[in-house]
Amino acid sequence: MIAPYFPPRKRVGSLRPFRFARHLRDFDYEPAVVFIEDKKSRLSEREEESLRGIALIPVKTPFDNTANSGSSVQRSSSPKKSGKSDSLIDRITPMDTWWPLFRLRKKKILKQVKAFNPDLIWSTADPWSSHWLAEKISKKLNLPWISDYRDPWTLCNIRGANKPEWTKSYEKKYEKRFIRNADRIIFTAEATSEKYRSEYQNHAEKIRTIYNSFDEDYFTGETSVKRDQNPDLLYLYFFGKFRQLSPVKPVIDILKALRELDDQILSKIRIVTNEPLTDVQRSGVEKAGLLENFEIEKPVLYEESRAYLQQADVLLLTTSAKRDDIIPAKLWDYMAAGRPVLAVSSNAEVHRLVKHTPEGSSFYPDQATEAAKKMAELWKAKQSGKVGDQEDYTPRAQFGSRETTRQLAAIFDEVTGASNG
Repeated sequence: MIAPYFPPRKRVGSLRPFRFARHLRDFDYEPAVVFIEDKKSRLSEREEESLRGIALIPVKTPFDNTANSGSSVQRSSSPKKSGKSDSLIDRITPMDTWWPLFRLRKKKILKQVKAFNPDLIWSTADPWSSHWLAEKISKKLNLPWISDYRDPWTLCNIRGANKPEWTKSYEKKYEKRFIRNADRIIFTAEATSEKYRSEYQNHAEKIRTIYNSFDEDYFTGETSVKRDQNPDLLYLYFFGKFRQLSPVKPVIDILKALRELDDQILSKIRIVTNEPLTDVQRSGVEKAGLLENFEIEKPVLYEESRAYLQQADVLLLTTSAKRDDIIPAKLWDYMAAGRPVLAVSSNAEVHRLVKHTPEGSSFYPDQATEAAKKMAELWKAKQSGKVGDQEDYTPRAQFGSRETTRQLAAIFDEVTGASNG
């Protein structure tokens, strides 16, 4: 498994390979994981327990600006601020800035992988350079290769928009090559899979969808991040932090619409997130006169996340209006928590999945007024004691990590000719 982001690195992207690695042995596959070393973080006791007996192959690195980026889980140190030079390098480097590291360490990694006498290579992105490394190893060892993209790469209408044309041209060339040479290609949303089947019609039969998931038996029953909550307020938790792909703007629009409907109810709404707003986000919230509606809570260990989220009245989900082809990973965490969900997304697939959550409701970005009415309805329901009583809710088994790992193992069986029954 080529999984550059893997525990103890606290990024959302590290959870997918971690969950697969935990369960693959249940399907007669023994994983060995190549990942980028994170010197600043440590495995939690629960992570150590989950990974016991799994071969871990850290790739040492002299640089690392990403250890504290893009996480919805607790981090071990303060984030490093990136300057303009870092941003420029990110934009102009084909694939990503881990590529030079993998080029430098390729021979050593190949030697380490070869020692395991593997049956196949699986890689996940981003970073996209993981596929570059996996392709090299699979060719050298003459092994089947399964590439797991999570989100779209060059067909994404947001990611890489500021990159120069020559960089995008190189990335398109690499993507075509990776699609051509991989034995199977996996995405985490059917909308993304369809987009790639249309673009790469000659390879459409290789493309599969395996959703992200929640790991039912991984969560603890308690959280160290506990809140004393005012029963007169409606608390909407947004797990993690607002960012480009999960923006705060839809929330601002809903709250502004709620002000027009009933400014008294607006004063009863609290949006709780695990990261401070950026300067730009805070400016937008402040300009809208909504600063008092936002509360910042400290990050939480992932294994405590279900207990933490169960404190919420409502779980809040947003995606960029331009993203009609991704499913935010936090939706699966919300499913495990079993609380009412209020989602804003352009993706019809998200709308379908939200229906699997208790009292789930979803809206398109241009439906701020409708979403505001729902928010007001939820506050009124709380006052009458009719929100969040979900003791009989059971998360859908088809969205659990063991089931998604079974789907991955079935693909492994296809390409290796194995049969695990």
